[in-house]
Amino acid sequence: MKHIFKYCLAVSLLVTAMLVNHSCNKVDASDEYGDFLQPDRIGLLNTSVNLNVQGEGAQNIIAITGPHSGWTVTSSESWLTVEKGTTSENGKEEPVVKLSAATNTGYSRKATVTIKLEGTEKEVTKTFTVTQASALPEPAVSLPATTLNFTATAENKTVTLTTNQTEWTATSDATWFTISKNGKDLIIAVTANTGNAPREAVVNIVAGVAPNTAKATLRVVQAKADDINNITVSGIELVRVEAGTFKMGAQNTDATAANYGVIATGSGYAANQGPIHNVTLSEFYIGKYLITQAQWVDVMGTNPSKNIGNNNPVEYVNWTMAADFVAKLSLKTGKTFRLPTEAEWEYAARGGKNSNGYVFSGGNASAVVANFVANTADRDNSRTTPGGTFLPNELGIYDMSGNLYQWCSDYFAAYTADDQVNPTGPATGTNKVMRGGSWWHLQTTVYYRGNNTVTYTGTHANAGLTGLRVVYVP
Repeated sequence: MKHIFKYCLAVSLLVTAMLVNHSCNKVDASDEYGDFLQPDRIGLLNTSVNLNVQGEGAQNIIAITGPHSGWTVTSSESWLTVEKGTTSENGKEEPVVKLSAATNTGYSRKATVTIKLEGTEKEVTKTFTVTQASALPEPAVSLPATTLNFTATAENKTVTLTTNQTEWTATSDATWFTISKNGKDLIIAVTANTGNAPREAVVNIVAGVAPNTAKATLRVVQAKADDINNITVSGIELVRVEAGTFKMGAQNTDATAANYGVIATGSGYAANQGPIHNVTLSEFYIGKYLITQAQWVDVMGTNPSKNIGNNNPVEYVNWTMAADFVAKLSLKTGKTFRLPTEAEWEYAARGGKNSNGYVFSGGNASAVVANFVANTADRDNSRTTPGGTFLPNELGIYDMSGNLYQWCSDYFAAYTADDQVNPTGPATGTNKVMRGGSWWHLQTTVYYRGNNTVTYTGTHANAGLTGLRVVYVP
């Protein structure tokens, strides 16, 4: 039995040795003919190559592996010349594709270069792109804003394109407005919207001649019919104030209190608030609420407020910040926003044509229309409140006698008795007008002007007592 075991073991070892020897021979053969076992491949240093306008020479290094080293190169475009060559820039001789072109007198152009191995059973190719620089400026077009808003009434508006092209087109599938051109002005004329839903469409703008063009889109939005007195632009609700004439300033029998215009007996009025004079204003839209912190952040990116709340009015806003906001809001929406003039502010606070002659904006009982210090037992713990917390005035406008003081566009100047039409205040000055009231102060009347020493960055702004509301003129 032992002998049989030894014999089997010997045979097993012999067979194993033979298999090992055969395997080694196979490895040796593979080493000897390794080139034939490697697949045919083409490698590229770059997948894209750029040529200057003059078409001066460029090249692309290639690498070929496998048994077939022969190759050809072709160009998809006649303007690009391709040749085979070699280079030694990496310390060893390597194949390259040499590239050249005639001077380009037009726009940038592209070609595809194809490298193909010769003698392979299966086709082995590699491509790369060559771009020659443009001799002309690339077509460009831009708009001052991406959205154009309309009220429900029939109206037309003009948008001026910025483009380096003389040829441009503007098209839309919409049937409720027409498009016309005048130089680089795009004119959109909408029909009246009599439906119960807003309308929206897109205008496609193409500048240049195909295939060298630039594109832009303009969103056109029209309010629904019942929104003629209330429109919303970029989340900001606006109230229509009809054109009209009103008596601006304090009445003789209104007040004797010099600072806040609160009701008192007597026949005098605060020095800053008279004399009464007639003011005629054109139609405008004014913010239904003070600008909220969410609306401010949407435009400016940061929030200066300390009493944080998305629906609370933005605070700690000086005049310069307010002016910057309306400028950026205009750019963002394509509307013309600005701060109200002092006359517009007072006319809106009084209720415009719907005025009932209230002392405070919205009523004679200040406690129901205004957030002011007397509405809280503890001044130190009182703060701003979200718009809509108190009752609105006759036009549906909130917080014009409290919550936060509001910046006007005017420089401060003493009133005169002269009649005025759309007054904007003096051309120069040091101090800006601040109207309304604040959560920290007493209630304020519709004619209260504020201190005449409020500077652009005055203490009221630093104390978190000032905000803003905006005006939009269609």
